[in-house]
Amino acid sequence: MKILKTTIGITLFGIHFLNAEVITISRYDELINYHKNANMSLVEGVKIGGIYASYGNLNYLLEADFSHTHVDFKKNFISDFTQDDYSFLASRYYPMFMYRVGIHSIKTDDVDLGDATIFIASLQKYQTQEKSKLTYGTDFYLSHYKKGYNKKGELGKIDIYQFSPFVSYFKIINSNTTNSVKMTLTDINTNAYKQQNYFSYALEDAVTYQKITTKIKGYKGEKKSSIEDDGRTVYNTKDLMKYGYGAQLSYALTSNFSINLSYDIHHFEIPDLYTFNQEKQNNAISVTNSVTIGSISYSY
Repeated sequence: MKILKTTIGITLFGIHFLNAEVITISRYDELINYHKNANMSLVEGVKIGGIYASYGNLNYLLEADFSHTHVDFKKNFISDFTQDDYSFLASRYYPMFMYRVGIHSIKTDDVDLGDATIFIASLQKYQTQEKSKLTYGTDFYLSHYKKGYNKKGELGKIDIYQFSPFVSYFKIINSNTTNSVKMTLTDINTNAYKQQNYFSYALEDAVTYQKITTKIKGYKGEKKSSIEDDGRTVYNTKDLMKYGYGAQLSYALTSNFSINLSYDIHHFEIPDLYTFNQEKQNNAISVTNSVTIGSISYSY
């Protein structure tokens, strides 16, 4: 679902100059494979399919996203489970700032964290010049899990708070080329886990040349049960994310139609509960996975 950021950015860029009603529809598929210490993980692989739609102009943007996830486990130690995610976002734009509110709902067979509701809020401010735009602000997320297992192994409610302040800079280099860089700091807080605070930072750089947009990105620090992509992506696991990096490519076949592909690598630790750790140690297992996402987008 991270691939949608490029599509949305291109759409909003067009809205900014045309000030017209624009509808965007994207169909995407995501595949997650495990690599380092893959034999230690109970998870065989993850498949995700979804659809995204937006409607808006210079003054507002309405977004909806639905995805279906299927998690395959090894040797039937745990039954495969499915998950459905629903996101609804509304953004209001003004000459100098914007705000966004939304909600993300999770319905899942997973019993560790269970079903969830995530409340989304964002505030951004602009400083614009003739060929550049500086944006800074913060995203806030409250994740409420109705029935999850806390640090004591007790089943109950789990609340997770995430603050993600950021700054980005967009520049029109010439008639064919634009560049956008962004830095995000993420602070996650909860009393439900053994560690109450998790901090990380992320950097990304996107360059558009004529019909092609390329992006490189990376993050480092600690994240657990984090939220990305303005609230459309929720990592509703207890894996401890350590660092990751990736690349994204988008190609506009026409003014309305584009294809997108991204590839990311994540390095993280999984708890003993989800590993083939026969010694039952209290140490987590370091794992690496890859995430491949492809999408087709149409705007009119």
